[in-house]
Amino acid sequence: MIDKKTAAAAARFMHLRMWSIDFDSAYWTLKAVERAPDESVAMALVRDSVVTYCRPFTTSSHKQKLDLKEVPMEYRSLHVELWELRNKQFAHTDLDLHLPKAMWLGRGDSATLITSCKSFDHQQLLPRREGIERLFLAMRNKADQLCAKTQQYLESIGVFERPV
Repeated sequence: MIDKKTAAAAARFMHLRMWSIDFDSAYWTLKAVERAPDESVAMALVRDSVVTYCRPFTTSSHKQKLDLKEVPMEYRSLHVELWELRNKQFAHTDLDLHLPKAMWLGRGDSATLITSCKSFDHQQLLPRREGIERLFLAMRNKADQLCAKTQQYLESIGVFERPV
């Protein structure tokens, strides 16, 4: 029988491995923007990379998430910006961000109620792509470091035994 501390460490190890893969996927998805055939594909790749990058910072069904303190200070403001973009526009609809307004177009029976809203311009992220890629790689490296430390602990208590 495995005690709670060991089970928690084993679960953390598995999450760290998956998070490293998420950061790597986010990096390579953003790199694919260079080969995007048009702007709409480029924007979809940017959105997907941000959502994938943010996944480790969202509480999973196993109550695991990566803490903001793990993000290097030099990337903290960029991380917060991407996190807010993910939460307010890419993965959810936030009325405070979009500020939707309803208005009538036309008159009488032929009038149609339409809605307008503001939106984030994805183009603002494209010139900053190299910095975002560096953030994604820094976080992949951080997840790998934390994973190696957890693996070392699990090996030291006999949970993971190296084959002979």
